[in-house]
Amino acid sequence: MASENFLKTKQTVQTLVRSLKYVYELDKGAFVVRNIVLTIITFSEIFLIDVVGKFIDSTAEILTSWSTFTFRGYFVSESFRWLAVSLVVWIVIKGATNIGDFMSRRISYAIDIDSFSSVIKKIGSENMQEVEQRRFQDLLTFVPTYSITRIYQAYDTFVQVVRQLVKFVMSMVILYQAAGISVLFIFLISIAEPVAQYLGEKKILKYRKNNVEKLKYVDYQFATAITVSNFAELRVDGIFGHLRDNYVKRYAQFIKSLINMLKHYYIDGAFFAVIGQVLLNLYNVFLLYKSFIEKITIGEFTALYNYASVAYDSSYNMISSSFKLLDHISYVDEFFSLLDYEGFGDVDSGIKRLKKGAPRLELLKLDFAFQDDPDTKVLEDVTLSIKPGEKIALVGGDGSGKSTLAKILCGLYQIQSGDYIIDNYSIREIERGQLKQKLSVVLQDFVRYNFSIQENISLSAEKKALNKDLYNEVKKITGVDKFMKKENLTDSQKLGKHFSDGIGISPGYWQRIAIARMLYRNRQVFIMDEPFTYIDGPSRADILDRVIDFIGEERTLIYISQNTDHLKKFDRVYYLHNGKVVEEGTYRELIKKHGEFYKETKANQ
Repeated sequence: MASENFLKTKQTVQTLVRSLKYVYELDKGAFVVRNIVLTIITFSEIFLIDVVGKFIDSTAEILTSWSTFTFRGYFVSESFRWLAVSLVVWIVIKGATNIGDFMSRRISYAIDIDSFSSVIKKIGSENMQEVEQRRFQDLLTFVPTYSITRIYQAYDTFVQVVRQLVKFVMSMVILYQAAGISVLFIFLISIAEPVAQYLGEKKILKYRKNNVEKLKYVDYQFATAITVSNFAELRVDGIFGHLRDNYVKRYAQFIKSLINMLKHYYIDGAFFAVIGQVLLNLYNVFLLYKSFIEKITIGEFTALYNYASVAYDSSYNMISSSFKLLDHISYVDEFFSLLDYEGFGDVDSGIKRLKKGAPRLELLKLDFAFQDDPDTKVLEDVTLSIKPGEKIALVGGDGSGKSTLAKILCGLYQIQSGDYIIDNYSIREIERGQLKQKLSVVLQDFVRYNFSIQENISLSAEKKALNKDLYNEVKKITGVDKFMKKENLTDSQKLGKHFSDGIGISPGYWQRIAIARMLYRNRQVFIMDEPFTYIDGPSRADILDRVIDFIGEERTLIYISQNTDHLKKFDRVYYLHNGKVVEEGTYRELIKKHGEFYKETKANQ
């Protein structure tokens, strides 16, 4: 148990240090300036208590000893001097506070930009295998919802802990000189409320972590309802009501337990706050007794009273902030867990680099099953070889494993059994990212980016400057240019309805743009997974012919489809059934065999 607590404490400290370093690296100037002004504010506030006490004493002397009041006399009095000093201190505090608030905004905005972009970068560095994992999915839900806002809060709370500690020590030292060891009573009575709040926060954190799946379900209902492309089906089929009912029901279940926890959290906090204030007032009575015995002035008693309040408030805030810091760190730890998440590409990659040009691709006795269902083989004993410059087709019906095979060829899943050989190297030997740099891909579930036409097509290219010749060529190959001319669209026209100036287009034109995007990436191996699902028959043959011409003899095309049309255009065809390659050869060879492929072809005619 002691060892476990030590490890937890060590992890908490490491996360805190990492959080502070993370914030510091984002905006060093703002970090330093804010801490300087907070130091100035803290010392100024303590100094102001003494100034106010002296102002009260000097003013009391005027009220009791002056027979007449003159402004000239007052302006040279001790009372006015301390009044002027208090004004200067207030101006310093106010100015420093505004500077600190401005720096806080700068730091907060920097955290938002970097943290969200870091999450996107992390997703982009992983493979399909990691992204589909339950733990990774939970982190993707939890971190943007809860963790990112806590990064700034953790930093700010740590600063407040230090600041309150300084105020507490300074006020306690001053009080000790007047009230002795009794000042420890202030510290003791300030503990109960923050402890109760911390225990309540721990319960809330545990509840949120244990119910991420419920939150994902609720978010999905809302996201589905507000996605413009879903509107027609949801509206006509009356599905909005179903989504709303599900949203209300599931979210109400989630919130009900949370509200119950919050109720106890606030009740406990209020109870212990009342107890603390009652005990603090009793201590102030004790200070009044001490002041009476020692015959101190009203101003000195006022200062002691204020120091006692500062000591109690700073002690309470210090303890409360310390517990809040632990709570924030628990959330922030999940952010760093996401950034540190290691997939197979992070731990199982080599150092070999691929030569220029299209590589030779080979699968040797490949077996594959998804990690959440390891007993069900999606692919079994798959062996195939693709030479540089070949145009091959992977054909099969639903559930044959062809789309999974396409993702494996892209390096998105770890090889479990068998091997994937690229230019005579196992994929395990190749430096990370080498394979994907060779690929241009359009997948069955292509993305419909609500960007301009130009950005939609060119966004996957490494070079930021637009290659106008290539851009115009891929538009012509896919027929996007004719569509733009017909609809009188410019390259800057946004697509989709997410933005107010966007327009809706048919699924067929979305798919043409996805193909154009693949071509514009312009790599050595082109993978087309069901690329013509939404495109009319006559256009498919024309686009495919132009794509093959564009790719040329030196580069490779892997075409995946359940449709047996247009397969005469390919050098070889692999026919898959139930995760196995059951037939291989040219289109004519497979037809002559009168096997499974022949039957499938006849069934499709």
